[in-house]
Formats: sequence, C-alpha cells, structure tokens
Amino acid sequence: MATPTMFPDLAVGFAEKMANTFDGRIKELSPDQASIAIRACAFLQDLFAQARRSIEEELSQGVEAGAFVAKYERLASDLEPVLTTTQRVVTEARTIPHSEPVEQVVSSYRALMDEMLSLHGFLAQAVAKAKLPARPVDWKRVQEAETAYASGETKPFQRSPRS
Repeated sequence: MATPTMFPDLAVGFAEKMANTFDGRIKELSPDQASIAIRACAFLQDLFAQARRSIEEELSQGVEAGAFVAKYERLASDLEPVLTTTQRVVTEARTIPHSEPVEQVVSSYRALMDEMLSLHGFLAQAVAKAKLPARPVDWKRVQEAETAYASGETKPFQRSPRS
C-alpha cells in the first residue's frame, strides 16, 4: 500500500526536476516542448491540489499531532527550495522577451507555482499548529459538563448516518 506522502513526494520531485530544467533555459523551448511543458504543469498543478485535498480530509477526520508532524514536516521543507527555483524562473521569464508558446508555458508555470505555494503555506501552518503544546485540561469545565450531563441538560454527541 502506498504511503500517504508518496504522491506529494512524487509531485515535489517532478516539480524540482522541472524547475531545474527550466532554470535559465525556459526561453529556449520549442513550440512542441512548450506544449509538453504546459501539459506537465497542468498535471503537476492537479497533483498538488489533490495532495492538499487529501491532507485536508485526513485532518478533518482527526489525526494525532505528532504523527502529522512526522509525516508532513519534511514535505513542507522539501517544497521550499523548489519554490525558490520556481519563483526565480518565473521572475526571469517575465523580464525577457520570448515567443507566445513560451508565454503560455510561463503562465502555466505560474499557476503551478501558485498551487505549490498554497500547499506549502497550508502545510507550514498545519505543522506549526500541530507542534504547539497541548493546552492544559480545564477541570472546572470538565466538572461543569459532567454536571450538565448528569442533570439531563446535555446529550452525548452522536454522528448522523451518512446518506
């Protein structure tokens, strides 16, 4: 069975290879290469979006903070150098004249970069929150809740059946 970070790791690896390939050479793409690059950007953009949705789903179902940090902290840090290179490529490409196909690649690459930035920001925030120490138990609130339950003021939470 695939590990939860396998596909995000693949996406980061592909994005890193693409960034290193484009670095300093994006303006040299032929129309055929530009077409391939646009499709690759769309594929990776979808992969990063799916990775975020999967992680959000995992979080919504509840995870242990330490396990989450162990699983995703490296992914967040692995994205940083890829984003740095990607931003450099996009900035460089915006400052030099190039053909229309290359302009389309730059636009697609910028959309991919935005998706990577979104995932990175989300992961960095989630990992930072997961690293925070647990709040102490408010025993007064626990006692109040137990008292309210004992007197029939509250009911236990029950999940509704999924339709």
